[in-house]
Amino acid sequence: MDDEVPMKDGSARAAAVARLASHSATPTSLVGYQSGGRVAVLGSEARATDVARALPPPLSGTAIGPGDPGSGPEAGVIRANVVAVDGHLGQFRILGPEETLIAPSVLSDERPFDLVLDLNENPLITSEVAPPGYYHAPEGVALERALAAMPDLVGEFEKPRYFRYDPDICVHGARGLSACTRCLDACPTDAIRSAGDGVEVDPYLCQGGGICASVCPSGAMRYAYPSAEDLLDAMRGAFAAFRELSDESPIVLLHDREEGGDWVLQHESTLPGSVIPCEVEELGSLGAEAWLVLLAYGARGVWLLESAMLPRSVRDAIEGQMELAHALLEGLGYPAACVAWRRGDSVREWPLPEPAARPPAQFAAIDDKRTLLAHAVDHLAAHAPSPSPSTPLPSGSPFGTLEVDTASCTLCMACPSVCPARALSAGGDLPALRFVEWNCVQCGLCEQACPEGSIRRVPRFLYDADARLETRVMNEDRPFQCIRCGKPFATAKIIERMTDKLSAHWMFQKPEAVLRLKMCEDCRVKDMFKDGGGLLDTDSGPGRA
Repeated sequence: MDDEVPMKDGSARAAAVARLASHSATPTSLVGYQSGGRVAVLGSEARATDVARALPPPLSGTAIGPGDPGSGPEAGVIRANVVAVDGHLGQFRILGPEETLIAPSVLSDERPFDLVLDLNENPLITSEVAPPGYYHAPEGVALERALAAMPDLVGEFEKPRYFRYDPDICVHGARGLSACTRCLDACPTDAIRSAGDGVEVDPYLCQGGGICASVCPSGAMRYAYPSAEDLLDAMRGAFAAFRELSDESPIVLLHDREEGGDWVLQHESTLPGSVIPCEVEELGSLGAEAWLVLLAYGARGVWLLESAMLPRSVRDAIEGQMELAHALLEGLGYPAACVAWRRGDSVREWPLPEPAARPPAQFAAIDDKRTLLAHAVDHLAAHAPSPSPSTPLPSGSPFGTLEVDTASCTLCMACPSVCPARALSAGGDLPALRFVEWNCVQCGLCEQACPEGSIRRVPRFLYDADARLETRVMNEDRPFQCIRCGKPFATAKIIERMTDKLSAHWMFQKPEAVLRLKMCEDCRVKDMFKDGGGLLDTDSGPGRA
């Protein structure tokens, strides 16, 4: 580890840690569970029966699994082929083939099971983080731990409702098209599912990992407890307390409550005096915007303490957030290593970042992740070593521009009709497609909706705040006026494209049919029915002379 000048016997860090400990989180609503200790023991009939009958009080078990079809009924045993389990503590359902309900059922038991002990070799619930009350314990140590833990899950329990969801700014889908699935892909508990144009979160399956909020491009999903803004405000106060006793700029070591908390208790005395340990509910609950805010508030580095308990999907999503943060920092001339992982077994080898040569930002943390990131980047850009006008971002980043092929775009306005972020808009009275880059979350709905394939996403970040907010004209055309009444009703390019595509169609072989394409809807109807005529000419069509 690089040498560092000792800082008044660690008093600066102690003051920062004390300030952090004194902060309080904004309360949120609670989610409640009720468990009477009724356990569904799944496996072969003989083994499941033996384990169910040996459960310690206050547990009561029912064995469920395939058995001899010729066997008579037996108390505490349900003979059935189990293919799936769903639910959570206090509300588990056992399902058979084709999702038929095995238990609870009228023939067996009218109440759901409170807990599930799965003795099968392969787990019936395959999410990375199992729901509370489900234990996959085929044998050995896993079974011993499950039997020891389950009695503690009898009674009434409460946990925070960890998330808040705003469907109005969600970019999951629109008008039957599907776009952003970042929260679904990252959630290790499978608590989030698609629900039309938005998503739904099961608060009983959600266990507060927070990665859904970190990867959400629009801020529709927010981590409610503890909120990011509460923690960032607390860190700003901690940095102020640190600077009162030290001329150094601090480094933040983010760690989880369980594994990381134990590690800090054992190793805090070996950390450099400038490193401030900061406990978070889960490492995934803070993303790129929060890390950049901490750098703007005066940190010279933001470190994440690695944890073996971190699910793979969460780690992959954090890596994606790091790629975004690194690209934004490097575009301004800052080293990417300002934000980095740290392994607990190599603490003496951790390199220290260079001191921050910038004043701490004074903006307050707010409940709007995109605006928060803009404040942080603007402050870092104002004091950047080598700023550039823009920087390319990794694929999938939530910032960027659009490239529109003006030769193929007909200004049909399908794209603004599905844009949930209001990045695209029509030109009002004139045929034009307008775009505000800051609003674009790169969800891809416009690409899917474009019938001509004229739109391509380009992830990037503009460091000029005015340029980000500027309304740009991506394409424009002259209006086409009805050849009968003169009313503008389409663009010249749309009429040109329609005429060209329909030129070989049998319905448009007569000149009057082609002329109707150049009329507004009112004049077209009048022309079709003039002189007692109809939609089709009687002497035209397939097989007619």
